[in-house]
Amino acid sequence: MSFEDPLNSVPTEEGPQIPHNLEDLDDKALRALVVENLKKWGPEKEEVRHVLVQWTSRQERMVENAEGQTRFEMDRARLYFEAGFYDDAVESLMGAQILAEHEGLPELLREIETMYEEFNS
Repeated sequence: MSFEDPLNSVPTEEGPQIPHNLEDLDDKALRALVVENLKKWGPEKEEVRHVLVQWTSRQERMVENAEGQTRFEMDRARLYFEAGFYDDAVESLMGAQILAEHEGLPELLREIETMYEEFNS
């Protein structure tokens, strides 16, 4: 029996495949890792939640204004959609829509409408 920290253990076929060096992954690779593990294991696994929090924190640090926050919510919606979590995707997209309406960002509202159509097709 092993008592290793699950986030620092060697990946096995019995759990999420999480590398030791999350901070070294580029944004695209980290996002792909989140989607892959959400699809396979769901958000219930501690390791999956950890990777999702890492991705979210990294993205939030790059937000500089309302447009950036809206785009972040849109990307989070797409991530959830790609992982098969439709309700979470719609919830994030609704947050993006509310922010875009409040901030007067019509171009983003059009992109959001296109995403709603894609999610519902």
